Formats: sequence, structure tokens, C-alpha cells
Amino acid sequence: MIAKKQRVIQQAYHLFIENGVKATSIQDIIEYSGISKGTFYNYFSSKNELLIEVCGYLFGIIEQERNELLIGRDKSDVEIFIRQLELQLKENRAMKLFKLLDEMFHQDDQEVRRFMHQSQLRLIRWLYERFIDIFGEHRKPVLLDCSIMFMGMLNYELRFNEMYNKYSEIGKIVRYCVQRIRSVVEEVAESGEQLVNPDILDRQESTHFQRDLERLLAEIREKIGEAVSGECAGEVARTIELLDFVEEELLQSGPPRFHLLECALSALQAEAPADLKGAMEQLGRLAREARRTCGK
Repeated sequence: MIAKKQRVIQQAYHLFIENGVKATSIQDIIEYSGISKGTFYNYFSSKNELLIEVCGYLFGIIEQERNELLIGRDKSDVEIFIRQLELQLKENRAMKLFKLLDEMFHQDDQEVRRFMHQSQLRLIRWLYERFIDIFGEHRKPVLLDCSIMFMGMLNYELRFNEMYNKYSEIGKIVRYCVQRIRSVVEEVAESGEQLVNPDILDRQESTHFQRDLERLLAEIREKIGEAVSGECAGEVARTIELLDFVEEELLQSGPPRFHLLECALSALQAEAPADLKGAMEQLGRLAREARRTCGK
């Protein structure tokens, strides 16, 4: 990420936490960051897009720290899992992420809603995959149900304790819920009951990803079409060719060739007119999501 853009994201985060998202204007962010309005819109198409970038940046920090706890350790060790959850929840609290997420929840914006939905799916997928590590592949068919139950249990324990039992430690709550879910997993696995097939995770991610990509590409092509003139016909043809390549790579059945995708996206972002910078950034974000899903 460009250093100046990252600095704007970090400073916007401080303003959002201090003043609230709604009360923070784009002009506030511009003045606090010491950038021009043109620079802001070169990086972000709107305040909501910046808000998404802020949360994505914070999530990335937490995920990296959480995953580092597994390096060189046994994935089936439940104590490591407890430490990962404890770290995530403490970081959420320290960064005041719950405040940001609460404000995002009330935003009437399609991109924000999509981001929230994808973030929830991503967390559930991580839990499901960690449950496979801990409880074994043979219990895989029921582990998505157990992941969902665990999230409900943990969230409500945390909320209740936050409201009425201020002195209860996060680590104690996490350990209590993990101990309870171990019994639940055994019981559900023995019964063989299944409410949600784990395949739904891949189907949901694939459906939303394809829909978002096709909508974004249609928007970009429409704007490019409006700007066509004889003088820039060659540049437009090259841009359309690059967009076709990106779409083909991201929607093919096999893993995309990310090294080629990065080159195509860099060229698109470098050549895009100012009014398309935000859309090109969204396209890059979708490509990064695809890469994370593929684990590359």
C-alpha cells in the first residue's frame, strides 16, 4: 500500500474513533491528514470507501497477529486457539473496532453492507477451519453448525459481561465458551445432525464475489464508454482489454494467475482517469479478496 494512503487511513481511523464516523467529514480528514481534495479522491471515491479501508486495515493487523501465534505450533492445540481468540477480542477492544462496526452497521450503503457480510463470513470460515484442526476431519460435516453456535455463545457472553459484569476477564469468558463447545461438538457429531452444509461457505463467497465483480466491471465499462473519443480510442481499447483479462482470470474455474493480475491491475490504476480511481481501487480489493480465499 502507498505510504501516504496508509497514513490517511490511519489518521481517518483516529478521527472516526474520536468524533464518530457520521460527525467526521471528508474535509475534516483532508485537513487532519494534510492532503489535497484531489489526493483524497485519488485514493477513495467516498467516505464510506475510506471507512471500509480503515476496517480492512485493522482486520488485517489482527489477523496477522492471530495467525503468527500458530507459527511452529500444533494446530490441534486448543490452548493456541484460546490464545488466538483472546488476542483478537483484546485487540478489537483496544482498537475500539466494535464502535466502528456498530456505526458501519447503520450505514445505508451497499458497499459497506457487502463488506460487513464478507467480514462475518470470513470470521465464520476461520472458526470452521480451526475447528477442523482441533476436532478432526471426521467431524467436518457438523463443524460449521458448531462454529455458528460458538459465535453466538461467545458474543452473548461477552455482551452480557460487558453490560453487567464489568470485571470478568476476556480470557476467562473465552476459555469457558471453548470448554462448553467441546461438549457440544461431541454431542452433535454423535447425533450426526446437520443444519448447515459447510459447502454453503464456498457457494456464498462465490456468488457474492461474482455478482460484485460483474457489477463493478459493468460500471467501469459504462464510464469508459461515456468518455470515448477518436483521440483516445486506442487507450480505451487497451483498458477494455485489460478489464476483460481481469474478469476472465477472476471468474475462471481454476486459481487465477495472481502475478499477471497484479500487473494488469497496476496498469489499470496507473492509466485510469480521476473519476475511475475509486472503482479501480475496488477492483483491486476484490482481487485481494480472491487471493486471500485461495490462500496465496
